[in-house]
Amino acid sequence: MNRLVAIVCFLCFIVSCGENTAPEILHVTQLANADSSDGPYSVLAMVVDDKEVTSVELRYTVGNQKEVWLDMTRVNGDVWRADIPGQPSGTYISYFVVATDSEQPSEEIPIYPPTDDPDYPFNFYVL
Repeated sequence: MNRLVAIVCFLCFIVSCGENTAPEILHVTQLANADSSDGPYSVLAMVVDDKEVTSVELRYTVGNQKEVWLDMTRVNGDVWRADIPGQPSGTYISYFVVATDSEQPSEEIPIYPPTDDPDYPFNFYVL
């Protein structure tokens, strides 16, 4: 009897846990070139998941400098926001978003494509 209970408990665990999937990033603001160096340059991301989304990060690079990671703030429901601070005229900024859920899988948008894709990552200039 104990063996049967153990098997049933194991099967219930498998069915209830299922396979965890990474959060899905449905939309990310694609910034146009900025006319002002004042900033900030706001990026919104819509993120959904079958578990709790625990973090959404905006990762950006200014020119050839070191990558900066900003925690995005939940604005409302599935919408998250972070602001890239103002930058001097002539600056090139590239960015992407990473979302993680309570079981640690993550998704990156834009998804890392072949290196010849000119749209990875998202980017804009400060004019």
